[in-house]
Amino acid sequence: MQPVFAMINEAELEALLENTTLDTTTEFTVINESTTSNPSDTKPVSISAQVEVTDMWWMQWSAPTEDLDQVVNRMYQQGFTIHSSKEAFGWQKTITRQEMAKFIVMLWLQLNMQRWANPDCGFKDIYQADKTLIPYIITACNMWLMKWSNGSARPTDPMTKAEVITTVMRTIRNDITTNAEPRYKNYYNTAKAYGITADSMENMNNTATREAVARFLFRANKFKN
Repeated sequence: MQPVFAMINEAELEALLENTTLDTTTEFTVINESTTSNPSDTKPVSISAQVEVTDMWWMQWSAPTEDLDQVVNRMYQQGFTIHSSKEAFGWQKTITRQEMAKFIVMLWLQLNMQRWANPDCGFKDIYQADKTLIPYIITACNMWLMKWSNGSARPTDPMTKAEVITTVMRTIRNDITTNAEPRYKNYYNTAKAYGITADSMENMNNTATREAVARFLFRANKFKN
């Protein structure tokens, strides 16, 4: 099993995973922030932590015919959300960047994908975020799962489907290039090939709902290392 690298210390990792369950015993390697260099550094300083994890639920149904109530309930069971029904989950609401940060970090932990650390995650507007979501915003940045510009997290900004798909596919694979027009084209094409979305490219610039994100995450969960 490949190690997972994170720019958080052991105590923070344990707190983040307090209510998280996965499918097996997963080894996490935590990088010492003071000694970490750039993402190409292949020799991170590590300390180990293990979390007992169970129940690989996403293999029970096949996309895209999954039932939304089941999807949301499983997200609740796995710690993605505190809501167990689609009504409480707010499935028709748009997704914000801070909410997506939590979802994508949880997906990354489920998939056990190796990432290289990004130490440049100081945000001038982080105080605007929900304080319970700040650790996820920082971790999503540290792991290059989500990208920000000009030192702004913009935590309450809505996300488009293109941004969500790019984030999800970046979590699954770190070799997709942006040398296309529009820049998310390669992420979209890969997501469509993987069965994660059936939307047309014309719909990618629409604001993403929480329902769309839940379905994308559900389907992406099939691609565990």
